[in-house]
Amino acid sequence: MLDADKATQDDDRDHELIDDREIPGDEIGQIMRSRNLTILQLRKHEEDLQDAMRRLEAQDRLVHLGLMSASVAHELNTPLSVLQGSIEKTHPKPRRMRWRSIAWPACCGSPSASRRSAKVWSISRGHGRMQMGPVPMQPLITESWGLVSIDEKAASVRFTNKVDPEAWSLAIRTAWFKCS
Repeated sequence: MLDADKATQDDDRDHELIDDREIPGDEIGQIMRSRNLTILQLRKHEEDLQDAMRRLEAQDRLVHLGLMSASVAHELNTPLSVLQGSIEKTHPKPRRMRWRSIAWPACCGSPSASRRSAKVWSISRGHGRMQMGPVPMQPLITESWGLVSIDEKAASVRFTNKVDPEAWSLAIRTAWFKCS
């Protein structure tokens, strides 16, 4: 009984049960059988808990995947809308197209879409997670202006990003992208 108890303490599951052949038919034997049954029930509860944790992790990945999918849809639609607007804007007057201000969002959008797809895939396979964390505001504001500035009306607006370089906002880190 002492050897089985030591094995239980050492997590030696192969030797933690008392062999039925060594259990006497008296009250001590009843205690030994009860101990074996308790150990078997404890191991079953541990297995059930591990299964529940695996299911919870899978559900957590699905929740993150759902959130990421919503973010991906938004992030993909933004550059695609800008690209579509740029194309529609230049279609009637192709000679007046300003390449930098109109083509930049389209060039930026494609790598961004690829990164979003890779993150969705990684999270769905259990290799990544979305995390809330600090996001620098200054590059985000500059990038937003870059998307808005393709409009002809924006040409008359002088934009200066005076956001403190140390300013941060709490956001889903994987949902933001930066174009260069």
